[in-house]
Amino acid sequence: MPEEPDEDEGPAGLPPDPLDRVWFHPSEVGAAITAWRSGGTPKRRDLGVVLLGSLLSVGVMVGVLAAAGVFSTGGHSTARQTVPLPAAPSGGFAGLVGDAAPSIVSVNAASLAGTTRGSGVAFSPNRVLTSAALVGPASAITVDSLGGRQLAAHVLGSDPETDLTVLAVDDGNFPAARLGVNDALRVGDSVVALGLGESQNPSAYEGIVSRLNVVSPLPAGEMTPGFIETDAHMGADTPGGALIGSDGSVVGILSAASPTEAVPIVEADDVFMQIQSGGQVHHAWVGVWTIDAADRAGGGAEVTAVAPNGPAAQAGVAPGDIVIGVTSGTQTEDVHSAADLVAAVAQTTAGDPATLHIVRGNGRTVRQLSLGDRGPIVASFAGLPA
Repeated sequence: MPEEPDEDEGPAGLPPDPLDRVWFHPSEVGAAITAWRSGGTPKRRDLGVVLLGSLLSVGVMVGVLAAAGVFSTGGHSTARQTVPLPAAPSGGFAGLVGDAAPSIVSVNAASLAGTTRGSGVAFSPNRVLTSAALVGPASAITVDSLGGRQLAAHVLGSDPETDLTVLAVDDGNFPAARLGVNDALRVGDSVVALGLGESQNPSAYEGIVSRLNVVSPLPAGEMTPGFIETDAHMGADTPGGALIGSDGSVVGILSAASPTEAVPIVEADDVFMQIQSGGQVHHAWVGVWTIDAADRAGGGAEVTAVAPNGPAAQAGVAPGDIVIGVTSGTQTEDVHSAADLVAAVAQTTAGDPATLHIVRGNGRTVRQLSLGDRGPIVASFAGLPA
């Protein structure tokens, strides 16, 4: 019997139709289209298949040539390089909490009104910093560690203005917390409110920094020095505990008097060192009361009153002056509001020299002064005192 023609061939004895194939060299595509338009009809394959095959072949060829470096304009490969992303902290926030938790303790303060419970942060093996409002006039204080040890403690010193108390812990042997810095902290940064629960389990609540340099009155009338505000939920055990930054360091001490707020760690550490060394805290004082300079582009702290014989009065600062910066040592803090001025002064030390950068009328001036030492700020004056 005669052999059946191959189904991919044309009529018996004739070569295949030149258009009846999948692969076309790029130079043949134009001719193929012309032939089709003039009546050529590829058998069992329509033009879409022809063109698809042609495009695929062109793509493959371009890929091969690119891989070979034909299209390179220089001596370097054009292949896409993989750039690794910065490594995330091991374990994320769970890892950070695990690292910081051994320095967090549970604080129990018993008084005639009952027992209050919160947390504290170990600044040394036998010294704990916590919220003054948490401890109050307690008659008996105990501290529980992460490992479950309960130790007796007593108040070494307190500072109502910053709502901080230092506890001396009998037989304490805690790992000191790793303290961070506040200069790098920005609104929107991730933070964790960390305390130690009643069952000696850490209590952690994640959030962000909502505001910086928050100034508000405490129950006794004192003014806070420029707190960090966070939207992290505060549990029953977190007051007095730590605000942890994204690098795992302590950036603030959580206040029991101002929920959702924390004392910046720079001020907290200064209070701790002063109480540790002498038991009494001295706060720097400029001697002005200010409001926000809302009508000035860039803002500032507009002076509304000057304390007689205070540092600012002696330096020639007058009502109507707008403070736009404070320099202490080598550090200059910009001032865009009254709260910024309070926070900037809170970072200085009584007795240190300082420079106020002032807008007066249409000009600018500076005033050199020696920072004073004052008692508690009372919130009975118009504006914010600094």
